[in-house]
Amino acid sequence: PLGDVVKGYRMEAPEGCPSEMYDIMKQAWDLEPDNRPTFADILKRLEHLRVITD
Repeated sequence: PLGDVVKGYRMEAPEGCPSEMYDIMKQAWDLEPDNRPTFADILKRLEHLRVITD
């Protein structure tokens, strides 16, 4: 429920999820919108992850 999210609950990393990916997810869930990464930042980080994991 939304109340849990407001209280700080976040799902655990899915099985097999790289820690770098989970870090992006947690940052995107920040309650303060100004602290969340932009889509451009997320794209850049995901492209970097793809390069280092290929």
